[in-house]
Amino acid sequence: MKIQINHHASKRLADANLPDVLSVKEVKGILGIGRVGVYQLIETGKLTAFQIGRTYKVPKHAVEHFLETWEGDRK
Repeated sequence: MKIQINHHASKRLADANLPDVLSVKEVKGILGIGRVGVYQLIETGKLTAFQIGRTYKVPKHAVEHFLETWEGDRK
């Protein structure tokens, strides 16, 4: 699976207005990828998330960790 993360993702994540727990929609906006891409990252364990009912929530620190360890093509 090859996903291209927006090179401004770290700057978007640093926004002080973001909550500590993010929705899939917020994560896709930060990373600049589609909804399916976020779910693929969750399913493969590259992005830690938890489920409340049918909704996935992603801790902000999990996105920070993903960006620190991600080795894909940054475009």
